[in-house]
Amino acid sequence: MENTQCIICDSKNYRSYLKVDDRFDEGNTFNLDQCICGFIFLNPRPSEKDISKYYDAVVYDPHKSNSLTLFDRIYNFIKILAFNRKYKLIKNLYKTEGKHLDVGGGKGDFCSFMKKNNWDTMNQDTSIDALNISKANGVQSVCNLKDIESKSIDLVTAWHSIEHIHSINTVLDHIKRILKFEKYFILCVPNSNAIEQKYYKSNWVAWDAPRHLYHFNPDLIKAYLKKFNFEVIYYESLPQDTVYNILLSIKKKNILEYIKSFFVVIISLMVNMVFGYKKSSSFIAVCKKS
Repeated sequence: MENTQCIICDSKNYRSYLKVDDRFDEGNTFNLDQCICGFIFLNPRPSEKDISKYYDAVVYDPHKSNSLTLFDRIYNFIKILAFNRKYKLIKNLYKTEGKHLDVGGGKGDFCSFMKKNNWDTMNQDTSIDALNISKANGVQSVCNLKDIESKSIDLVTAWHSIEHIHSINTVLDHIKRILKFEKYFILCVPNSNAIEQKYYKSNWVAWDAPRHLYHFNPDLIKAYLKKFNFEVIYYESLPQDTVYNILLSIKKKNILEYIKSFFVVIISLMVNMVFGYKKSSSFIAVCKKS
């Protein structure tokens, strides 16, 4: 285990915020700290060398092979809805196709989607198992961002990936380096201000310790990206993430918990309609390189 500090303000002035179990290994408990600036992060955390054992491809959704369980069907259905929504956003920014990189793209599903829509696409991930699946599906794949030519990429996406990255500052430096001037970096992260986490507390699935190292909200992601000369020009919520995250946050699979989850879904979606991305389960941030 290694100790760390706030990546937003670099302060060492933080306090213990919450104890969270690994959702795949109950009783294996981790600590979340909160900085005086409001940023929540895992501390201490497994080292980059040791973290791979927590990404067992058998159980971790983005890395596992296709299967036919109920939750896998729900996951895949919601994933397709999200892909179409994300692509609509991309089409509003780009009138013609170009060269695309998906950072932390797992087994390359979004790259396959972009390839079908005529983008020259590349998947980046540090999981060898995930990259092997990506390559088998005909997607150009790369492990290390340093191998990508400077100012060669028209669009970078990172869907629920930067919260996993130990060397996040280095990765953001590389994204800034490889992206062309005034082009876009679009990312999606869980929202630490999400309304449903108040109902599920330590059981909220998006804490996902120890895989999620950082917990952003819209204001904090804006402050962090500004350090790398990225301007956030647009936010958008993903309502479908609310339903999925609430389903996976159910601790005890009984009728009372399912009834509770139904009402939490209704409340969360209503709050999302009023406050939008500020209280949504996760949000998209569209950033322009300046």
